[in-house]
Amino acid sequence: MNLTVLWIMWATYAAATIFYWRDFFGAERKANKLKIYLFSTAVAMHLAFFIFFINQAERLYLSNLSEAINSFVLFTALTYWLLEKRLQEPSMGTFILPILLILLAVSNYLFAPSPQIAPVLLDYKFEIHVLCMLLAYGAFTLSFIASLLQYLLARELKKLTMGVFYKRLPSLDFFERISNAAVDAGLLFAILGFVLGLYGANIVWDNLMLSDPKFSAVLIIIATYGFHFISRKLLGWQGDRAAIISIIGFVWILFSFLVISLIFTTQHHFR
Repeated sequence: MNLTVLWIMWATYAAATIFYWRDFFGAERKANKLKIYLFSTAVAMHLAFFIFFINQAERLYLSNLSEAINSFVLFTALTYWLLEKRLQEPSMGTFILPILLILLAVSNYLFAPSPQIAPVLLDYKFEIHVLCMLLAYGAFTLSFIASLLQYLLARELKKLTMGVFYKRLPSLDFFERISNAAVDAGLLFAILGFVLGLYGANIVWDNLMLSDPKFSAVLIIIATYGFHFISRKLLGWQGDRAAIISIIGFVWILFSFLVISLIFTTQHHFR
């Protein structure tokens, strides 16, 4: 796969990010459709790249950390693109696109062809496991952005400063509903992905999966967002408390996805 194509894709996301930021932080909020066209083009290019790779390699783009991050960016961008289309509210894009841009740059930097593919990567159950985990991480990313904006907006309202977030963002309830729905969906995908991963690990690694730091990291992710779900349903936690749990959970996801996957784990390397 040509690395130049990946950087062209990154540049398109970068152009969209610039216009999202310009329209949000400018002297007055604009409804410039150019950012939407650029973002739509980036997502379309990314999806076409993903489909082309599947057609050529006859597997999903998931064989190493670089490919997994790239696919995560695609699923998260596509999910957000659909959400923005439905809600007609682009404010979250101002903050989610920079995260995707950084992750895509990391993916491109770590890019390395994988001519020898481990047999487990061709097992559809493994592919479903990874897809579920990436969809979960994507949902948790949306929850993080919604929770962060909810928290920042709440701070301005409490201080009566009426700053840029008060002027440019919709209501607190808007972000809280998105965050909670994203956590619920992400938790479902995470549990399903974890169960499938545990089943596959018992076959491939003879229970050695339990010694892999990635295993513990995913358990912490599920526990964190499980607490988010239970605290809302049983304890009535809302607002700042629920938002902080979501933010903490996302910070751990980044650490797990990048640092643990790259440095500590060995059993999740498939080349």
